[in-house]
Amino acid sequence: MTERKVSIHVPALTRVEGEGSLRLRIEQGRIEELALDIFEPPRYFEKFLEGRRHHEVLDIVARICGICPIAYQMSAVQALEAAFDIRPSAWVRDMRRLFYCGEWLQSHSLHIHLLAAPDFLGYDSVVGMAGDHGDVVRRGLKLQGLGNDLIRLLGGRSV
Repeated sequence: MTERKVSIHVPALTRVEGEGSLRLRIEQGRIEELALDIFEPPRYFEKFLEGRRHHEVLDIVARICGICPIAYQMSAVQALEAAFDIRPSAWVRDMRRLFYCGEWLQSHSLHIHLLAAPDFLGYDSVVGMAGDHGDVVRRGLKLQGLGNDLIRLLGGRSV
């Protein structure tokens, strides 16, 4: 019996945040190597912040990611609070949690319904999927909208 070896390398994965690659090696029916690498190339936002005033930070970090600006803003707020020895009240922490929930609804519904569902259902894109599964697309857009509404309610506007 001959030994069967299979090696698969996908250098660029689509529909992942940042950049990703996949390596798979199978020998004699056993997975010998499996690596999923997701990485974000450096964008040097830390450098952009050097020499800036503290009140500029939140607007700058919001541009790190167009999908999840709130996560970056909240991280920056927490860093500034630590630097200035500020302890937010329980109410403020609760409002931030709701704010995060809005972003979570928005970003996860975008990913699940508009990016992943086409792959799961065998379509090249959400556009091709919409004709056969319009209900799935509409549900995803509605959930995304609810997340944006929560963000707008708590933060004044959504991205």
